Amino acid sequence: MATLPSRTSLLATVLVGLGLLTCIYLAALKLLNAPCPLIGCDRIINSRYGSILGVPLPILAMPFWVVLALPTTKAWQRCVQLGSVLLLALGGLILMGIQFIVLRGFCPFCTLHAVAALAAAFVLPLRGRAHPWLPSLMLVLALPLTLAAKGLALPQVHSWDTQDSFSMTILKAPGN
Repeated sequence: MATLPSRTSLLATVLVGLGLLTCIYLAALKLLNAPCPLIGCDRIINSRYGSILGVPLPILAMPFWVVLALPTTKAWQRCVQLGSVLLLALGGLILMGIQFIVLRGFCPFCTLHAVAALAAAFVLPLRGRAHPWLPSLMLVLALPLTLAAKGLALPQVHSWDTQDSFSMTILKAPGN
């Protein structure tokens, strides 16, 4: 007879899944330069604080979420998970400060990501481990989420065949 997972473990699974999916969605918005469906997000996501050395912050955060989704059996693996969740929580706090104080804006997806990271920082050390099926589920859900973000970006793609296009005149040197 299988035992039911603890409430802490279920909460950890939900938080890690929510954090990773939000991260994937924000990365898709940033990489595809897609409009955010909510007001105010674009200003936050596309600010100068949205990337480090040209790499979007959600892409930098994804490996930390993946580490939290993987099951641990050894002490060093738990230390890596603890370090990952603390970095995510600290990053979330710093970015919330930037969002609200410096940029004076609000992005619900960025806030959701930070809240998931902060809550995970409290839940995971209490032995709330994510379930082993979480990485598979995240892979299955990531593709439709990325395609949905890409679908939002399609209306902004312009073709060279539209009337908005311009023609380029090539000037030839005299005598040619």
